Amino acid sequence: MKSVKEEMYKLIAEYAQSDEKVEDDTELKALNIDSLVFIKMVVGIEKKFGIKVNGAMLDVAEFEKVSDLIEYVQKIKGEATA
Repeated sequence: MKSVKEEMYKLIAEYAQSDEKVEDDTELKALNIDSLVFIKMVVGIEKKFGIKVNGAMLDVAEFEKVSDLIEYVQKIKGEATA
């Protein structure tokens, strides 16, 4: 079974509007993930992991880097952030 981190890398890469490699320190803006793409990605995350993202967090500005988004999902799922 893949970890949340591995699944998130794959999912983020699907929504990325760039050829930039998806890594922890990759900035979402470097992936050209704008607010509309971000909302679509969040819906994908919710479906993939069976979670509900807090409405206040539906702003791409809340997440600077890929690791910020991964840590948020891990926190919701109760998985250690290692």
